[in-house]
Parts: sequence; C-alpha cells; structure tokens
Amino acid sequence: MKLLTARSELLDDLALLALRLTSGGYLALHGLSKLRGGVEKFAGGLADKGFPLPGLMAWSATLAELVGGTLVAIGLVTRPAAVSLAITMVVAILSTHAHQVKQLGTGGGVGFEYPSLLAVVMLLLAVSGPGRLSLDRRLFKA
Repeated sequence: MKLLTARSELLDDLALLALRLTSGGYLALHGLSKLRGGVEKFAGGLADKGFPLPGLMAWSATLAELVGGTLVAIGLVTRPAAVSLAITMVVAILSTHAHQVKQLGTGGGVGFEYPSLLAVVMLLLAVSGPGRLSLDRRLFKA
C-alpha cells in the first residue's frame, strides 16, 4: 500500500511539473514575443482601446508573462507568480477577448479560450502549489 501511495504522489508531482513547464513556458514565450515585437506597439493597441497608462500596462503584462511564466515553469515563488499571471489573463480576457465568448465551440473563440484556460490553470497552481519537483520545494520546503 505504501508503494502505491508513493507511486501516486510521484505521478502527481510529474503531472504538476508537466503543467508548470507547459503553461509557464507558453506564457514566458508569449511575453518574449511581446518584447521582441515591441512593447510600444502593444501599448499603442491598449491606448487605442482607451486604457489609462497604456505603456505601464503593456510593460506590466509583458513582464508578468515573461518573468512570471518563467518562475512558474521552474517552480520558484510559484504561488505569487501564478496569482499575478491569473490576474494578467483576466485583464486580457476583459479588455480584449470577452466579445469572443459567444463564439466558443465555433472555432472563433480561440482568442478567448487561451487566456481563460491559462487563468484557470494559474489559479489552480496558486492553490495546489508547485509540487515536490520544484525549486520552491528545494529552497523553501513549500
């Protein structure tokens, strides 16, 4: 019975590791693409939508995705990074993708699906923690 429990815990930790690496990695790459594409261009899009302080918001989202995604992927300060990313995704949904919710299931709702799925994943990682295969566990015994 002890072996089954240990095997189950290892599978749980491997699942969390895979989830962190993929979701955090995707978000980090998304932030990197904003950085490479020009944060000013992203800020211009926010300004066109009437957002206050579009430059600050653009840099905040870019760094949240790039740095926060990297931290989640490696499992370092995972819970705060995941909360920051969940908030970033909710802002993206409300500011840019909310109108696409009516297109769910038609192939046209992908713009809404991606940030909403990532928001849920980040909230779940904030609740569950990073698992044993993380820097948080090694450094902080979290």
